[in-house]
Amino acid sequence: MLNKIYFRFFLGFLGTVFLVLGIFSGFIYFQFAPNLNSQTSPIVNAMDSWEKIIKNGGADSFKDHIRNNPLGNISSVYLLDANGREISQRSLPPPAQFDINNFIQDKETTEFKSNFMRIKKIKDININTWYLVGMPTKKHFENYTNNPPHKILMLLIAMVILCGIICLLLAIYLTKPISVLHNATNEIVQGVLNTKIDPNICNRNDELGSLATAFNKMTERLHATQSEQKKLLRNISHELRSPLARAGIAIDLAIQKEGTTSKELERIETEIYRLNDLIGQILKLPTLGESFAHTFDDTIELNSLIKTICDDASFEAQNKNIKIIFNSADKQLPIKTTGNLLHSAIENIIRNSLKYSPPNGKIEVNLLDHHQEHYVIEVSDQGPGIREEHLEKIFTPFHRVYDNSRDTQQSSEGFGLGLAISHGAITLHEGEIKAHNIYNANNSNNENNHERCGLKITIQLPKKPT
Repeated sequence: MLNKIYFRFFLGFLGTVFLVLGIFSGFIYFQFAPNLNSQTSPIVNAMDSWEKIIKNGGADSFKDHIRNNPLGNISSVYLLDANGREISQRSLPPPAQFDINNFIQDKETTEFKSNFMRIKKIKDININTWYLVGMPTKKHFENYTNNPPHKILMLLIAMVILCGIICLLLAIYLTKPISVLHNATNEIVQGVLNTKIDPNICNRNDELGSLATAFNKMTERLHATQSEQKKLLRNISHELRSPLARAGIAIDLAIQKEGTTSKELERIETEIYRLNDLIGQILKLPTLGESFAHTFDDTIELNSLIKTICDDASFEAQNKNIKIIFNSADKQLPIKTTGNLLHSAIENIIRNSLKYSPPNGKIEVNLLDHHQEHYVIEVSDQGPGIREEHLEKIFTPFHRVYDNSRDTQQSSEGFGLGLAISHGAITLHEGEIKAHNIYNANNSNNENNHERCGLKITIQLPKKPT
């Protein structure tokens, strides 16, 4: 963001410089360029008279007149030899020398006329080449000589550079707080609610300082609200687990007393287990966003971790005769983690695939290491897949997909927290998790074909030194 502001400032400053230089150039031309038109007749007459004298008497007569006449040095007519030197050693105004040199180099042109001067090539009685130059009188150059344009131009450039530096410092002063606020807002978006703005910015006596102060107050309220919600959630969960535990004990006593298990008691016992599981997942979910609370001090090996998870899931898969195939990497893949976060993330994904896979199907788990910067884990099932508009939402807490292609009983199971926990754990490891539908090979990747034949979830975990 800050680079864009600086770039726009640079373009605006550059455009301003060119505009000022253009205006100044026009001012220099109209202010300092002598106007020859107002003196056309006297200069032309003087040049014609000198041309006749030089043709008859040579250049010596011109030199004698300049040397002996007190007013000769301010004459508006100059005589130059073939090399462009003034024979009376008078200096010409700097702007004239450039045009004179170009005129002398052009051997074919015999006369030159501009708004600044007139140049005419003549020959004397001895066929020598001379250049007669007519210009405005010296008084027209006094302002030009005392205030040469190049000095004024240098002064203007220095002022423009100084103004540019001042504007740059002002832009930095104004945009630095904006950049800080932008970065702090991004941290809030990522869930770091205890973000604070530098007190030096808050102490500014302008609107940006007031905004930074209000931002800090907002983050304090958000962080306090989040802490209160977590505390309330823990308290409610604790209060719920106590009666559930007593209900579970009552069910066990009832079963022991009756000696047989009725369908009603089994149903009550199942719902108690499900409520306990839901409470555990709810308690676990909020901690995933607290990246500052986790330190990755544990090192695990991915092949062993995934194999253990697949072996555990295979026991549950026997009920539906589902095969879980694990294609491991050909070498050990160590990775930094904390606690059992990765175990929970991968286990939730495999169990989700197991839940929606049809009987006699298979789940394929691939661990790949052909990427330079990250490991890749792919979990593919043969279930009904998910409609495209739900693919990104399945990682949102409590989002459950109701699709006609799913079994009614299956779609009613779960709480929509398993994949959300996986997403939080993978994000905490600075990785990525995405879901893709699998389509039949003879059909394009188009949901309108209604040929979904599975779901693939891909995990990318960055490689970090262990």
